[in-house]
Amino acid sequence: MNKIRATAEHIYNSLMGFVYPPQCVICDSLHEGDKFFLCDKCSRSLDFYSDPYCFKCKKPLDSSTDKCPACGGSRLISKTWACSSYDDFFRPLIHSFKYQGIIPAGRFLSRKLADLMANRLQEKKIDMIIPVPLHPLRERKRGFNQSVYIAEELQNELDILIDLDVLIRIRRTKDQTGLNREQRKKNMRGAFKINPKADLEKKRIILVDDVTTSGATASEAARILKEAGAREIQLAVLAIAGHDIQE
Repeated sequence: MNKIRATAEHIYNSLMGFVYPPQCVICDSLHEGDKFFLCDKCSRSLDFYSDPYCFKCKKPLDSSTDKCPACGGSRLISKTWACSSYDDFFRPLIHSFKYQGIIPAGRFLSRKLADLMANRLQEKKIDMIIPVPLHPLRERKRGFNQSVYIAEELQNELDILIDLDVLIRIRRTKDQTGLNREQRKKNMRGAFKINPKADLEKKRIILVDDVTTSGATASEAARILKEAGAREIQLAVLAIAGHDIQE
């Protein structure tokens, strides 16, 4: 299966390299690297995290620790897994995946995230992966839900099943860009509901999104998951933006 998958990806990347010029999405330079969307120089400049982070204060956590020794942590999300900060290198890379449909860029980052988690999750059993859903109108306009794609890569690499039916988006929220923390929190209130058929009692969950900034989206999703009986929620994102994530 892995051989078939690798062959299919090689063919796909070759076709993409033919359709798109080998131009780096970060520095715009034409290059001859092995990834058509990323030159070797920018690839070497990517600074990947090696530890999970506290959702509340953003300080690195020991992977076996759920409660942050610095601030006590969050009552909703025990830790955040991320490739890196949302800096000048990761931002265009994520944008190329999210808004331009350059899927190999998303696959590259998702697998880096999976590698980090696979090496640090220890023996704790995770019951399911739940991607943050988009409103159907927004997903139709974009063409796909980037969080589902990331979750699928994590499922493949971590061997943890996705459940796409548990968390349901019921309200189309405003774009969070330009909103402060309190406005983001208010904007997300009531955006989700739980499928009444879902059994979340004492379940350990990895919640997946592309980027977390204020933490408002993840907090609202985690809140209703916890109210439905979830025991623990960890957050997995491609990048952490800003320095003020608060519950």
